[in-house]
Amino acid sequence: MSENAYFCTQHQLVELMNKAFQYFLQVLLVSCLTHATEVFAQSQPHSPYETHEILKDSTFESNTFSAFTLYIIGHPNNGSASRAGNSMNRFFTYTPDSSFTGRDSVSVEVHYTVGGNPIIKWFHYAFDVKESIVWINDDEFMVPANSDWTFLDLMANDSSTLGDLSISNVSAVNNGQVDIVNDSLFFKPTEEFSGMAYVRYTACDSIGECGSATTHINVVDTSDIVAHSTIHLHTMRNRSIRVSLPSDGFELTQVPDLGLVQKQGETGIWEYTPIQNVTGQDSFEFELDSSFFTTVHITIHDLHDPNSFLVDDYIYTPLNESADFNVLENDLKGNLRINSFTQPDNGSLTHNGNGNFTYEPDQDFSGRDHYTYTVCILGNCETAKVNIFVGNLSPQNDATYQLTTTKNRPLVINYDVPISNFMFHTTQEPDYGDLSVYPGYDTTTIGCNTVSGNNLVVYDPDEDFVGQDEFELEYCVDGQPDCQIVKVEIEVIDLVIDSVCVCIDDCVWPGDVNYDGKVDMRDLLTLGWYMGSAGMARDDVDLQNWYGQSGDDWADDQFTGENLKHADTDGDGVVTSADTAAISNFYHNVHTLVTESNFEYKPYSVSLVESSSGPYQAGDLVTFDVVVGNSSNPVIDLHGLSLTYFFNNAPFGISEFNAQEHNQSWLTYDGPSLFMAKSFDDQLDFALTRTDGFGAAGYGIVAEVSIVIEDDIDGIRLDNSEDQYFSLQFDLKNITGFFADESEFLFPETTAFIDVVRPGAEPTIKFGEDLLHLFPNPSGPGQGVNLHMNGGFEIEEIEVYDVMGKLIMQRDGIASNRYHFDLAEKATGLYIVRIKTDGGVVSRKFQWVE
Repeated sequence: MSENAYFCTQHQLVELMNKAFQYFLQVLLVSCLTHATEVFAQSQPHSPYETHEILKDSTFESNTFSAFTLYIIGHPNNGSASRAGNSMNRFFTYTPDSSFTGRDSVSVEVHYTVGGNPIIKWFHYAFDVKESIVWINDDEFMVPANSDWTFLDLMANDSSTLGDLSISNVSAVNNGQVDIVNDSLFFKPTEEFSGMAYVRYTACDSIGECGSATTHINVVDTSDIVAHSTIHLHTMRNRSIRVSLPSDGFELTQVPDLGLVQKQGETGIWEYTPIQNVTGQDSFEFELDSSFFTTVHITIHDLHDPNSFLVDDYIYTPLNESADFNVLENDLKGNLRINSFTQPDNGSLTHNGNGNFTYEPDQDFSGRDHYTYTVCILGNCETAKVNIFVGNLSPQNDATYQLTTTKNRPLVINYDVPISNFMFHTTQEPDYGDLSVYPGYDTTTIGCNTVSGNNLVVYDPDEDFVGQDEFELEYCVDGQPDCQIVKVEIEVIDLVIDSVCVCIDDCVWPGDVNYDGKVDMRDLLTLGWYMGSAGMARDDVDLQNWYGQSGDDWADDQFTGENLKHADTDGDGVVTSADTAAISNFYHNVHTLVTESNFEYKPYSVSLVESSSGPYQAGDLVTFDVVVGNSSNPVIDLHGLSLTYFFNNAPFGISEFNAQEHNQSWLTYDGPSLFMAKSFDDQLDFALTRTDGFGAAGYGIVAEVSIVIEDDIDGIRLDNSEDQYFSLQFDLKNITGFFADESEFLFPETTAFIDVVRPGAEPTIKFGEDLLHLFPNPSGPGQGVNLHMNGGFEIEEIEVYDVMGKLIMQRDGIASNRYHFDLAEKATGLYIVRIKTDGGVVSRKFQWVE
């Protein structure tokens, strides 16, 4: 779209909109929506670069600018760029070098006006020059609830410059299952499920060029439509969002003021797209057969635009050491002059001219500091942030490192941190091998591998040795008085790798998706971001033993700079949900020394909200909702979240740590998702991530966590001077948010307390239905149904009935506060369980799904 494209104001729309012309105006709104780039363009969230895929040996022509003049300020490395057109009709062309394929870029400066304070804008274009181009697009379908296999023509709207496409893989499925037969995909929804299901798939052409998209499947149960319903949704400026309705017969009866609602075929799915750059509150209404009504309220949140010529900086310096750096070197325009800058909070700053600064931290200060600088070009100003981390970046040493290698294979510790004046000293030699330390930056050859790095440490086990060995290192920073001891235990496993060239450095350690040295929940967040990516498969695949495995680099790197091959944990050449298995199997494993994360904090609120009823006794089930964000500060553009649920003040033991995704989480609305939880000791790690590459906005419940309180373990008994309740503390820590601009931030920690009856006390707890917990619901074979009765009451007898009132199961003599049962070989459907306890009778409905 040209820069002088028609734009409608909100006032004009409200003035024009009326019942007689509402559908006509919906069409008119198309001219007012987010500007569309041409076929090859893909908008990169929060990046100043607009990415275009073009064919090799072709020429790209930019959109037209209604501008006085245009300058090319960033020339390509693998092609040529030329400006063209005339005044008020400017554009540029880019032609890659003959036969070149790969990445290139062009930057332009556009002067819309001339004079004392001209309007100037800067635009940056990234080109991916390819042998072929594929267009894989999202789809919408509708299937009835409880239906059998349905063919979905996923690729009807997909295409390639080479013609035929085939389904390469299905990387994720939510709320159903798929079967691929002769390149045709069939979908079957989960029994008794209604709502949105998702299939994330990848399709490739004949030379292996691939793309991924999400299929949105509206699973409808027309027998369960609510007469009057209200839907509250959140989106971001210039970001579309889908609305799913339980029938394709709904009609739009009241149109929105701030956007366009378009029906997505006969699927019951409608897409809302806000007017370009509009924010605020909007609403619209649907009606079915004059009997069913749905009102949709949408909040459009603002979204920070990236700078167009200034780039934030990240500086690291050891404790009590100054840092010299230039903040202009990474900016997107040359010959800049700093107009002003602020001062940091925890140090002094000197500008030495031309963007060169000296930062001197306060004595003994460690942590994060920052300042900003501003550059103005003929009145067009931008501000960038300089982030400064002060610290020695010492390896974590709260526990002994447990590393692994295979027989007759050296292990390289390449401690890659953004300071160089550190060193390792050997304080304890290994008993069954040699330990070498290469001071400074060095390059060494190990077998057929060349390894480079700062202060490399290489452990070489004795020939044919198998078993446990150990050594100690001392980590020091030049000029610092305090050094740190790092203890390492290494297991040499009895395994010989059948390879001509055994991998030594930059190996794939299955599960360490982000390649930061350890396997944890942040790896699930990274996996979700790259879901559906494809590259070279690996021959060397072992998901039973923990060691570095060989793998060719993929064409793309992760946002951290690590190669994308590390995300393919199972080595099949595609990033799919199956790659979560290695994260689970090798959870908490490490393969090198690791440093503490130093992410910034985002001031979003996180809360543990008690959803069960106390006070509690030994044997009771405690449940919490995990609430992220609030109405005054909603979370913007979040893609995934990892957390640690921590219990730390025992006289009481706890068991049965559990977490699950909230089934109506705002974080995963309108997109597929992954969830994982791992419990050990006194904590539960869990993570939730989208897998479609789009961020979400909103606030509310994202997950649910639970524990069971066991008997007191310290013999605490009621004292006459004490309260009859003991307060237990639960924490959410290590809360890391992964955002759609490929950034990670920490969220503030949070704490919750519950009251537990002290042993020996005799509180009066009123019997009530809220004391009974039934889970999971729905359930099925392999899970069964769990009953848990709180408050000190015991389950004596249960009876299970079908919806016709027929008794199908009876169990008595239970005498416990918890019971598990299974409806083996029973039909899918709704059932009622009647629970008789020593305090009264409770009945609950549940769904059984085969």
